[in-house]
Amino acid sequence: MTGKIVLITGASSGIGESCAWKFASQGANIILNARNVSKLETLKQELEAAYGVRACLLPIDVRDRVAMAKALDSLPKDWKNIDILINNAGLVIG
Repeated sequence: MTGKIVLITGASSGIGESCAWKFASQGANIILNARNVSKLETLKQELEAAYGVRACLLPIDVRDRVAMAKALDSLPKDWKNIDILINNAGLVIG
């Protein structure tokens, strides 16, 4: 996994956050996506400090296809070749 790029939606908590920790522990660089910017920033700092990997933030609601497409297009060149997608974002209604 070393050097692979993993995009995780719903990365700010639960299964998405757990996936981020697991992939980072194996040397993958992580693109963290969720709506909660502060949780993403904290997770980014923790992953980079714990494993020496790089993390990139995409604080966007995946339901907004236009915003998500623009964000993916604006990723730096070295982040564009995504190797693995964990499509984990969820919606709770209640």
